[in-house]
Amino acid sequence: MELDEKYIISEIKKGNSLVFKDVYRKYYSPLCRFANKYFDDKDEAEDIVQETMVKMWEQRSKLEIQTLKTYLFSAVKNSCLNRLNHLIVVQKHKETTAIEIKMLELEHDDAYVDDAKKELERKVFEAIDELPEQCSKIVKLKYIDGMKSKDIATMTNLSPRTIETHLYKGLKTLSQKFKNTFPILLCVLINFFLKHYVN
Repeated sequence: MELDEKYIISEIKKGNSLVFKDVYRKYYSPLCRFANKYFDDKDEAEDIVQETMVKMWEQRSKLEIQTLKTYLFSAVKNSCLNRLNHLIVVQKHKETTAIEIKMLELEHDDAYVDDAKKELERKVFEAIDELPEQCSKIVKLKYIDGMKSKDIATMTNLSPRTIETHLYKGLKTLSQKFKNTFPILLCVLINFFLKHYVN
Protein backbone atom coordinates (compact mmCIF):
# COMPACT_ATOMS: atom_id res chain seq x y z
CA MET A 1 0.00 0.00 0.00
CA GLU A 2 1.41 3.39 -0.99
CA LEU A 3 2.20 5.88 1.74
CA ASP A 4 0.12 9.02 2.04
CA GLU A 5 1.78 11.83 0.07
CA LYS A 6 1.55 14.29 2.94
CA TYR A 7 3.34 11.76 5.15
CA ILE A 8 6.02 11.18 2.50
CA ILE A 9 6.75 14.90 2.16
CA SER A 10 6.82 15.31 5.94
CA GLU A 11 9.24 12.40 6.37
CA ILE A 12 11.59 13.71 3.67
CA LYS A 13 11.68 17.11 5.38
CA LYS A 14 12.54 15.33 8.63
CA GLY A 15 15.45 13.57 6.92
CA ASN A 16 13.99 10.07 6.49
CA SER A 17 16.42 8.66 3.92
CA LEU A 18 14.43 5.45 3.40
CA VAL A 19 11.33 7.36 2.30
CA PHE A 20 13.47 9.57 0.06
CA LYS A 21 15.04 6.50 -1.58
CA ASP A 22 11.56 5.12 -2.30
CA VAL A 23 10.61 8.41 -3.98
CA TYR A 24 13.92 8.38 -5.87
CA ARG A 25 13.31 4.87 -7.20
CA LYS A 26 9.70 5.62 -8.15
CA TYR A 27 10.36 8.81 -10.08
CA TYR A 28 13.91 8.37 -11.39
CA SER A 29 13.05 6.66 -14.69
CA PRO A 30 10.06 8.90 -15.58
CA LEU A 31 12.13 11.99 -14.81
CA CYS A 32 15.03 10.72 -16.94
CA ARG A 33 12.68 10.10 -19.86
CA PHE A 34 11.33 13.63 -19.46
CA ALA A 35 14.81 15.19 -19.40
CA ASN A 36 15.98 12.96 -22.26
CA LYS A 37 13.43 14.61 -24.57
CA TYR A 38 15.62 17.71 -24.51
CA PHE A 39 19.07 16.13 -24.36
CA ASP A 40 20.21 13.52 -26.87
CA ASP A 41 22.85 12.44 -24.42
CA LYS A 42 21.18 9.97 -22.05
CA ASP A 43 23.97 10.37 -19.50
CA GLU A 44 23.44 14.13 -19.39
CA ALA A 45 19.71 13.66 -18.83
CA GLU A 46 20.45 11.26 -15.98
CA ASP A 47 22.96 13.70 -14.49
CA ILE A 48 20.31 16.43 -14.46
CA VAL A 49 17.83 14.19 -12.64
CA GLN A 50 20.42 13.02 -10.13
CA GLU A 51 21.56 16.58 -9.43
CA THR A 52 17.94 17.67 -9.00
CA MET A 53 17.19 14.87 -6.55
CA VAL A 54 20.40 15.54 -4.59
CA LYS A 55 19.51 19.23 -4.38
CA MET A 56 16.02 18.32 -3.16
CA TRP A 57 17.54 16.17 -0.41
CA GLU A 58 20.09 18.81 0.60
CA GLN A 59 17.39 21.48 0.84
CA ARG A 60 14.74 19.16 2.28
CA SER A 61 14.06 21.25 5.39
CA LYS A 62 13.09 24.23 3.23
CA LEU A 63 10.88 22.35 0.79
CA GLU A 64 7.48 23.79 -0.06
CA ILE A 65 5.68 20.94 -1.81
CA GLN A 66 1.97 20.55 -2.48
CA THR A 67 2.02 17.61 -4.89
CA LEU A 68 5.20 15.55 -5.16
CA LYS A 69 4.98 14.67 -8.86
CA THR A 70 4.41 18.27 -9.94
CA TYR A 71 7.28 19.46 -7.76
CA LEU A 72 9.76 16.92 -9.13
CA PHE A 73 8.92 17.46 -12.79
CA SER A 74 8.98 21.23 -12.29
CA ALA A 75 12.40 20.98 -10.63
CA VAL A 76 13.81 18.85 -13.46
CA LYS A 77 12.27 21.19 -16.01
CA ASN A 78 14.02 24.16 -14.40
CA SER A 79 17.30 22.24 -14.28
CA CYS A 80 16.97 21.47 -17.99
CA LEU A 81 16.34 25.13 -18.75
CA ASN A 82 19.40 26.13 -16.72
CA ARG A 83 21.56 23.59 -18.53
CA LEU A 84 20.30 24.74 -21.93
CA ASN A 85 20.99 28.34 -20.99
CA HIS A 86 24.50 27.32 -20.06
CA LEU A 87 24.96 25.62 -23.44
CA ILE A 88 23.86 28.80 -25.20
CA VAL A 89 26.52 30.77 -23.33
CA VAL A 90 29.18 28.16 -24.09
CA GLN A 91 28.21 28.01 -27.75
CA LYS A 92 27.37 31.69 -28.18
CA HIS A 93 29.51 31.86 -31.32
CA LYS A 94 27.96 28.73 -32.77
CA GLU A 95 24.56 27.80 -34.13
CA THR A 96 22.05 27.95 -31.23
CA THR A 97 18.76 27.63 -33.07
CA ALA A 98 18.23 23.97 -32.17
CA ILE A 99 18.83 24.68 -28.49
CA GLU A 100 16.47 27.65 -28.51
CA ILE A 101 13.74 25.53 -30.10
CA LYS A 102 14.18 22.91 -27.40
CA MET A 103 13.93 25.62 -24.75
CA LEU A 104 10.71 26.90 -26.28
CA GLU A 105 9.25 23.38 -26.28
CA LEU A 106 10.33 22.81 -22.70
CA GLU A 107 8.83 26.08 -21.47
CA HIS A 108 5.44 24.96 -22.80
CA ASP A 109 5.72 21.32 -21.73
CA ASP A 110 3.21 21.08 -18.87
CA ALA A 111 1.88 17.57 -19.46
CA TYR A 112 2.82 16.57 -15.89
CA VAL A 113 0.70 19.45 -14.58
CA ASP A 114 -2.29 18.14 -16.53
CA ASP A 115 -1.73 14.70 -15.01
CA ALA A 116 -1.72 16.19 -11.52
CA LYS A 117 -4.88 18.16 -12.25
CA LYS A 118 -6.65 15.02 -13.52
CA GLU A 119 -5.63 13.16 -10.38
CA LEU A 120 -7.02 15.94 -8.20
CA GLU A 121 -10.28 16.03 -10.14
CA ARG A 122 -10.56 12.25 -9.74
CA LYS A 123 -10.27 12.70 -5.99
CA VAL A 124 -12.99 15.35 -6.12
CA PHE A 125 -15.39 12.95 -7.82
CA GLU A 126 -14.56 10.23 -5.32
CA ALA A 127 -15.17 12.64 -2.44
CA ILE A 128 -18.53 13.67 -3.90
CA ASP A 129 -19.53 9.99 -4.10
CA GLU A 130 -18.65 9.62 -0.41
CA LEU A 131 -21.07 12.37 0.66
CA PRO A 132 -24.44 11.31 2.14
CA GLU A 133 -26.59 9.89 -0.67
CA GLN A 134 -29.05 12.80 -0.92
CA CYS A 135 -26.30 15.42 -0.61
CA SER A 136 -24.13 13.67 -3.21
CA LYS A 137 -27.03 13.49 -5.65
CA ILE A 138 -27.85 17.19 -5.28
CA VAL A 139 -24.21 18.29 -5.63
CA LYS A 140 -23.90 16.26 -8.85
CA LEU A 141 -27.14 17.64 -10.28
CA LYS A 142 -26.06 21.20 -9.50
CA TYR A 143 -22.38 21.29 -10.37
CA ILE A 144 -21.92 18.43 -12.82
CA ASP A 145 -25.23 18.29 -14.66
CA GLY A 146 -25.62 22.07 -14.43
CA MET A 147 -29.20 22.12 -13.17
CA LYS A 148 -30.72 25.15 -11.44
CA SER A 149 -31.54 24.83 -7.76
CA LYS A 150 -35.26 25.35 -8.35
CA ASP A 151 -35.29 22.54 -10.95
CA ILE A 152 -33.50 20.23 -8.54
CA ALA A 153 -36.08 21.10 -5.89
CA THR A 154 -38.89 20.17 -8.28
CA MET A 155 -37.21 16.91 -9.30
CA THR A 156 -36.50 15.79 -5.74
CA ASN A 157 -39.68 17.14 -4.13
CA LEU A 158 -37.56 19.17 -1.71
CA SER A 159 -37.77 22.87 -0.89
CA PRO A 160 -35.26 25.26 -2.50
CA ARG A 161 -33.96 26.04 1.01
CA THR A 162 -33.26 22.35 1.61
CA ILE A 163 -31.42 22.14 -1.70
CA GLU A 164 -29.22 25.11 -0.79
CA THR A 165 -28.53 23.55 2.62
CA HIS A 166 -27.36 20.31 1.00
CA LEU A 167 -25.14 22.25 -1.40
CA TYR A 168 -23.61 24.28 1.42
CA LYS A 169 -22.94 21.21 3.56
CA GLY A 170 -21.53 19.32 0.58
CA LEU A 171 -19.06 22.02 -0.40
CA LYS A 172 -18.08 22.60 3.23
CA THR A 173 -17.39 18.88 3.69
CA LEU A 174 -15.27 18.75 0.53
CA SER A 175 -13.25 21.80 1.56
CA GLN A 176 -12.61 20.41 5.04
CA LYS A 177 -11.68 17.02 3.62
CA PHE A 178 -8.90 18.37 1.44
CA LYS A 179 -7.66 21.55 3.13
CA ASN A 180 -4.82 19.81 4.99
CA THR A 181 -3.88 17.04 2.56
CA PHE A 182 -4.04 18.94 -0.73
CA PRO A 183 -4.13 22.72 -0.17
CA ILE A 184 -4.19 23.50 -3.91
CA LEU A 185 -7.17 21.20 -4.32
CA LEU A 186 -9.32 23.96 -2.86
CA CYS A 187 -8.46 26.10 -5.91
CA VAL A 188 -9.22 23.17 -8.19
CA LEU A 189 -12.57 22.71 -6.45
CA ILE A 190 -13.48 26.35 -6.87
CA ASN A 191 -12.47 26.43 -10.54
CA PHE A 192 -14.19 23.14 -11.23
CA PHE A 193 -17.48 24.14 -9.66
CA LEU A 194 -17.46 27.62 -11.17
CA LYS A 195 -16.91 26.03 -14.57
CA HIS A 196 -20.04 23.93 -14.16
CA TYR A 197 -22.08 26.49 -12.21
CA VAL A 198 -25.41 27.52 -13.67
CA ASN A 199 -27.47 30.23 -11.95
